[in-house]
Amino acid sequence: MAEEEIIAQFQKNAREEIRVTINEFKNNKYIHFRTYVGFEGEEKKPTPKGIAVSLDLFPELKKAMTLLEKRLLEQGLIDVPQE
Repeated sequence: MAEEEIIAQFQKNAREEIRVTINEFKNNKYIHFRTYVGFEGEEKKPTPKGIAVSLDLFPELKKAMTLLEKRLLEQGLIDVPQE
C-alpha cells in the first residue's frame, strides 16, 4: 500500500485519535476514517476500527454528511458553525 495522505485528525480520547486519510490499495484510491491508538510518546498505530470508502462514493458520502449536519443543527445537537 502506498503511503497515506493525512487530511484531518482529531482526538477521540486520551489514547485514540481518528484520522481521515487518502490511501491507495491495488491501484485504487480510498478515503479512510480510521481509529489509531497509542500511548503518549509512541507512534500511533491503526486499528481495525474504521471504514474505507471508494473515491467513486465520495459524492454520496458528502451528501450524507451534509444531511447529517442539517439534522444535528435542527435537533440542537450541535451549534451553528462559526467561520
